[in-house]
Amino acid sequence: KVDYKKAIPALLIVIGVVSAAALNITSILISAMIGSLLLITLTILKPQEAYEAIEWKVIFMMAGVLSMGKALEKTGGSEIISQYIFESLGGLDPRWTLSLIFLITFLSTNVLSSKAAAALMTPIVISLAGAMQVSERPFLIGVMFACSLTFMTPVSYPVNTMVYAPGNYRFRDFLKFGTPLNFIVWVAASFLIPIFFPF
Repeated sequence: KVDYKKAIPALLIVIGVVSAAALNITSILISAMIGSLLLITLTILKPQEAYEAIEWKVIFMMAGVLSMGKALEKTGGSEIISQYIFESLGGLDPRWTLSLIFLITFLSTNVLSSKAAAALMTPIVISLAGAMQVSERPFLIGVMFACSLTFMTPVSYPVNTMVYAPGNYRFRDFLKFGTPLNFIVWVAASFLIPIFFPF
């Protein structure tokens, strides 16, 4: 049975949270916090229920992968990786290098997160393009698209992480459905990016 005395205010609060973020009145973080406080203040949700709804595994997982990406950036790990990639791939045709960068990026995205992979790979490909004396634009476009291929693991994108525990999904469920899609886009992007964004 639907409790309309609570359901209608809860629906209005959700609409308000989404609208405030969509209209750039405030960030989704702030609007969601305000919405949560309103739900508790109006006794639509009990504090204990709100606490139990938090997926702590998800929070710690995201904290870990973002910290890993930041550590690589701050310690100069990205520069070491850039130098290694150039020494290994510098003699290849730029199209093959782009394809391998795309592959490395989307694999990193699915291990770290799209944000961490973008922060890690962007300075690497800029340095790599400079060393190869070619335009960095196709490499950056490749990184952008590769960081969007977040289908292979539950840690690669916040939405994946949020549905992972409540949906009782297994890690291999993401691999089974996400891996073929990622590789199809990889092949297509490797062919199309150099056409639309020449070196």
